[in-house]
Formats: sequence, C-alpha cells, structure tokens
Amino acid sequence: MCTRSCIKVLKKAFVALSALSLSFAISAAHASEWGYDDQAVGQSAKAESLGDSKDASIKKVNASGKRNAKVGSGKAKSSAATLTQSKKSKPDVPAVSTNMTVDNWLNLLGLVAPIPDSGQLPEGPRYLNQLTEDQRERFGNTLKNLIAQDKRGEFASINAYWKRLNERMKDVDQRGNYRLLFRALLSMRADAADVSDAEKEMIFEALGPKRIAEPGPPPLTEDAIHAYTDMACFLYDYSHPGKTVDADDNRELYGLMVRDKFKKAPSDKDRVAMNNFPLNWAKFRILYQDADEEKRKVMAERIASPEGLKGMNNRNEMLESVLSAPSWKRFVIGKSIAETGQNKKANTVE
Repeated sequence: MCTRSCIKVLKKAFVALSALSLSFAISAAHASEWGYDDQAVGQSAKAESLGDSKDASIKKVNASGKRNAKVGSGKAKSSAATLTQSKKSKPDVPAVSTNMTVDNWLNLLGLVAPIPDSGQLPEGPRYLNQLTEDQRERFGNTLKNLIAQDKRGEFASINAYWKRLNERMKDVDQRGNYRLLFRALLSMRADAADVSDAEKEMIFEALGPKRIAEPGPPPLTEDAIHAYTDMACFLYDYSHPGKTVDADDNRELYGLMVRDKFKKAPSDKDRVAMNNFPLNWAKFRILYQDADEEKRKVMAERIASPEGLKGMNNRNEMLESVLSAPSWKRFVIGKSIAETGQNKKANTVE
C-alpha cells in the first residue's frame, strides 16, 4: 500500500513535472501547480525536452495501458554519440517515390498498433506486418490519396528521418519510447480540425480504441493518466532508493489523484495540456535513454531541486529530426509566439 510519504511524493510529482518543457502555451498562474510549463516549445521546431533521474523504474506502457519491462536499465549511451551540441540545420526531404513514402507510413502505423497484453513490442524494420493484409491495402490507398493532395510535404517528410530512426529503434528501449511518441503525435494529429476524415479514420483504426477516463470536453484519457503515474513512480523510486510504489493499488490511487486534479483544473486549456502529457513523457524517456551517466546524474539532481530543469538544453539530433518534420512540427510548437510572449509577461507580474 502507498504510505504517507508515497502520497506526499506523488502530490509533489505534479510540481516536479513542470520541469519538463511542454508543447503548449498555458496559464502562467497555474502551470507549475498543474504539472506543466507556461512556455510553448516553439520559437523553433527543436525538441527542448528536459528531465531525468536514476537508472531505474521507468516502465514501458503499451497500447492497453499495461506496463512491462523497465526502460533505461541498460548501459547509458555515449553523450558524444547521442547528444549533439552543434547547430541544428533544417533536414532536407529526399526526392523519393510515393511508394517509399507509403511504405514508411505503413511501418509507422504498424509500430503504433495495439500490442499483446504481454507487452511484446513489434519487431522491425517491417513494422507494417503488425497490420492485417486488409489494413495495409486500405491504409495504403488512403495514404496515396493524402500524399497526392499534400501541398506542404507533410507526408513526404517522414523520408528524412525514418531510415535513421529504424537503426535507432534496434535498441528495444528506444523502440518502445518512440512508439509512445508517435502514438501521442498521431492522437494530436487526429484531433486537429484541418485533418481529413479519411486520415482521422485511418489513424484511429491504427491506434485502437481511445480509452476515456473522464468525459469532456476535453476528455481525460487513460494514456494521460498512465504517463503521469509512470512519472510519479519514477520520481518516488529515485527519492527512495531500493523502494518502489509501482504496484497496481498505488497506480489506482494515483489515477484518482490525476482525475481529481483534472476536474479542478482552472480552464479547458489546462485540461488539454494535462491530456497531452504523454507526448512530453515520451520525449523525457528518449532523452533519458540517450544520456550518458554524468548527464543522467545532473538531471536527477536538478529535477529534485527547487529550480528543476529549467535552463538546461538537452539536444538530441534524432528526436529533433522527428519533431521538426512538417507532419508533427505544428503540434509540437503549440500556440503562437505572440501568445507565448503574453504568458511570459504575465509570469513576471508580482
């Protein structure tokens, strides 16, 4: 059962979570309390995702919300190989055939498809084998039509990073992390007003049923609750070496706390930000997995401090390449720069 110290840490998790740089401009007066930042990630398309802790206890969460093997328990990657300090240049989209673009998107949709209760991740690089033959045919036809009508190059932009990402996803931990990232991004894309009904239908079918924890609008999803709960367990395990609160009864208790926080959020904008936390949790996991031991230690110390992780710029070329692609960029940026400026100004008022 969850002790008083456990509940105390879980409550503080909302504040600690504000150290993560989120992708939406929200009320500066409530950002820290509700576990998200008041800044939009956004003057550029860079993935400015912060935060980590000890080399333990981040759990994989599959499409049904169940968790399995730990993430981040393997040997840390070299920072020289994974964290880039050089200036990020805009990726060029290779001139490729429609068939290659369709094939890459089918592999992405196969990657995010629901997985068994065992939590077994799909094997690459042909993730499209997770789809049925009928789905591959129908999705393929839909994608061809979407690509033909795509004037912004959103669909073709996958070709700039998919081959390199396939290599990165040979690491099973990062495969699970990027799977969560794309599930979050696709959910946001499917909710966009300017996305066609045909694309929405394809995305919803690929992702599987959306499980709603609290009705909206906007609704709170089970995916959001699992992301918050995973983060809370991670923080507790770091603060209490050798102990864990990662048990079903504790997760159920924390789920109730998240629901209560959601209901009491001051605005729909705040509730939307809470519901989109899975994106930031996935970014957190990717950065953590790629950080070296020294960087992890610094992150762990900073996240437990009053200043949090604000001001730390963790660069990750692969993650930035994905998030800066036109298909995802506008969702990562969130609100306009003008609105971001207003929030910053509001945050300076005493």
